[in-house]
Amino acid sequence: MIEEYRFCKSFGCEEVATIFLLLMILLILFLGLYLVRRYNHTFAYGSGGCLSTIFWTYEECIITT
Repeated sequence: MIEEYRFCKSFGCEEVATIFLLLMILLILFLGLYLVRRYNHTFAYGSGGCLSTIFWTYEECIITT
């Protein structure tokens, strides 16, 4: 007899799909937060404002207008 091939060995496919869906939602939330912060910074300081890292430390830059 042919043994049944399972894609998900330790978890059921429903659990894997749930974990994948939650990870995608979390990734979209983080991306949305990043884009909103970037938009607000560009709106406030213009595109020539001080560049920052992903964790957004803007305190040390001097913005001249």
